Parts: sequence; C-alpha cells; structure tokens
Amino acid sequence: MRRVVVAIMVVLLVGACGSGGDDTNGNDSAAAVTQPTNPPTTVTNPPDTVELAPVQISVVEFSGDGYIRLLNVGAEAADLIGHWMVQQDSAVDLGALIGASIPAGGSFDVPATGLGGVAAAGGEIAVFGGSDYGDASALVGFVQWGTGGSHEAVAVEAGLWPAGMSVEPDPAYSSIELFGDPANPESWS
Repeated sequence: MRRVVVAIMVVLLVGACGSGGDDTNGNDSAAAVTQPTNPPTTVTNPPDTVELAPVQISVVEFSGDGYIRLLNVGAEAADLIGHWMVQQDSAVDLGALIGASIPAGGSFDVPATGLGGVAAAGGEIAVFGGSDYGDASALVGFVQWGTGGSHEAVAVEAGLWPAGMSVEPDPAYSSIELFGDPANPESWS
C-alpha cells in the first residue's frame, strides 16, 4: 500500500512539473512555469489632497520670548520673498526677515515677538505666499493649538487643516513640534 501511495505522488509531481521541452537549466519541461499575477493596484490621491509647500512650520516654542521654526524639507532653497507669517492680526514679512530663502534642509527660527508672542493657551501660525490672508490658495502652512485662532476657515478651505481641530499642548513641554503630516493635528505633540 505504501508503494502505491508513493507511486501516485511521484506521478502527480511529475505531471505537475511537466515534461519535454528544454528550459534554461537544461532540464526537459513541456510547459513554462508562470508566476501568478496580481491585479495591478493604483494608489491615487484623494481629491481633497493638496501638495505641501517645501517650507513647513515644525516647532512653536512658548517659553521665553518664543519662536516659530520653519524647516525647508525641499530639495532646493525655498524662496520666501512675498511670504508672510500670520497670527491673528499680526504679520511678519518672512522674505525681509530671513533674507530671501532657506537652504534645502535648513531651518529658521522666527522670533514670536514680531507676532505679539505665542501662548500655550491658544493661538495659530499661518504662512501665506502673499499678503491676502483670506486667500486659501495663498496659504502654504498652518497650525493651531489650544483655543485656536482666526484663520482656521482659510486653512480648512485650503485643505491644510481639519475643521474644528486644534493641537493640545502637553503641559510638561513648552512647545509643540511636528512629527509627521503637518495637516494632521495628531502629528503635533
């Protein structure tokens, strides 16, 4: 009985492998071995996805006079001529302050004093590529924390911030810092 089972298994294995023909190893095989193909997958961006600017707000420091760190995550120097950093009704001309650009991989700490300071209880930082602070197409970066600020609706329209969301600063730290997607409040801690 054992020989019959072994003989059947050998026949099944030989039949499955095929016979005849010459493969690249010099072995005879009648059929080419093909790998199963998976259906192609295409990953597309959702229609509300926006391209992020190379310069991102990466840190908002509350202690002392405070500062806002801008980080250039792009592969080239980022020109900031005509860009403005805004909090509530205060604005700073980034091109004049920084001196035109931030090199690739570089950063710049913008003193918060020019914006009236930043408080852990609540605020916002918005970066616009122009001086129309109501133009969603000009908004290139945004974060709000605590009680928030006055440009949330513009950030929501631009696709850079979810409506009604705010970062809650950890009382153990005197800053919020970006660790991931700048448009996701959960990426800030």
